[in-house]
Amino acid sequence: MPPKKKKKKGGKQQGVGGRCNILLQYLHPKEYIESIFPTTTRTHKQEVKDCVIVSRDTKNIKKRPFVCILVNHPKFGDNLVYCSERYAKVKVEGPPDGFFDKDVTDLPIFANAPTFSADDLTKPIDTSTLDRACESGQASDIALARSQGIDVDDDNDPAPENIPPNGVEVDTMTNKHGQVWGWGGTCHRKTQNHVDVCPQIKDLTKADLRTFTKLDMFLLFFPYEYLEDVIVKETSKALVDQAHQPMTYGEFIRFLGCILFMSCFSGVDRTDFFSSDPITMEKGAPYRLTQFMAGYRFQQIMSCLTVTTNKPNQGDRFWEARELIDKWNRNMQETYIPSWVSCLDESMSIWNMRWTCPGYQFVPRKPHPRGNEYHTIADGLTTILYAAEIVMGKDKPEGYEHEYEKEEGPTSALLARLTRSIWHSGKLVILDSGFCVLRALINLKKRGLFAGAVIKKRRYWPEFIQGKSYRYVNDLS
Repeated sequence: MPPKKKKKKGGKQQGVGGRCNILLQYLHPKEYIESIFPTTTRTHKQEVKDCVIVSRDTKNIKKRPFVCILVNHPKFGDNLVYCSERYAKVKVEGPPDGFFDKDVTDLPIFANAPTFSADDLTKPIDTSTLDRACESGQASDIALARSQGIDVDDDNDPAPENIPPNGVEVDTMTNKHGQVWGWGGTCHRKTQNHVDVCPQIKDLTKADLRTFTKLDMFLLFFPYEYLEDVIVKETSKALVDQAHQPMTYGEFIRFLGCILFMSCFSGVDRTDFFSSDPITMEKGAPYRLTQFMAGYRFQQIMSCLTVTTNKPNQGDRFWEARELIDKWNRNMQETYIPSWVSCLDESMSIWNMRWTCPGYQFVPRKPHPRGNEYHTIADGLTTILYAAEIVMGKDKPEGYEHEYEKEEGPTSALLARLTRSIWHSGKLVILDSGFCVLRALINLKKRGLFAGAVIKKRRYWPEFIQGKSYRYVNDLS
């Protein structure tokens, strides 16, 4: 039985002069709409039909900015009313020259925004509204983030290699290379005698691992020499400079344990974990950590914590984190042997203040959309991450070039770096649709890996994919 065709999204184009239907519950201002159509007299899902579209603007709805459609109707006389653009269902299109562009980043952030002077250029932008607004993947949230100058990783943006050159028309109908859509029933990994291996820890047997405590397993995946020679040593120097006692390795492990434990609870002030005040309904942490570390000592270490031997670099906003990420990646490569299948995707490190976060990203599809974005690869059987790379975005240092990027392009180079520890092993890598670049998959094959990726039309079909020539794919797109 052929798959059912999905309903096409989008419908008719919005534009000046078009006519649309809008549910009363979505029209604003609410007070004015209530005076014309009292709630007590409305029917379920009552619509105002044949509203004439006048313009598009940004309006505040429930104290949040939305891209809105402004309309008039005989019921409202000369007054204009508005609704969020997604609720205006166009029935009759207006003249084509009045169509609205789908790119709404040029709209003002707020309706009736105040004028600014030259002095305002030196003041930081207030992102409190953005923090409240950008909680979803709606077009208005994405437009707001981009208008604030924030990097946005949108799920609909194509990979750089899949964007055709300007002025070049891509043929997505003709099957020039004779590709056949589907699976021929042959597993190429099996034909080359690759087996489904289990994950391993280098130089350790299963019997050894059964004797490990949770702390032993935790420390196994951290570079001991880096913790001892960099973090403990450099933090101790900073503590002595402040007339405090130096820090020992064991003390740092206790400090790290306290940090991880506190991260399991939200809405609790950090000092409450070390407070001696009685716990009340309104105040106090669920646990006290003074048996592990004194509160004043925790604050001393926190204020002097140093994670790198690198010198400050004005041209590189990531100078403090690079050594930590590099050492962790190298340790995982030397310690962990992944199973036969891995998954490569993006992960978020939550951070709400853009001004203190180099590489700040807004990724609307993620449960926590704001903070640092990392490209990561994890073992598909154990879910253990074994390589990570931070997304630098607009904060990428001038002249900085990733390994392999010049020769292979950004996506292929990224996959090469993250899979380095499993090259020539015949293992399988499952990729998100954002990494579906044919040249990148071929390069993985040259490095002795198999890869599978979801093919998705992200504005363009991936290069060499004749998406429209496949009936099944066309039905799903």
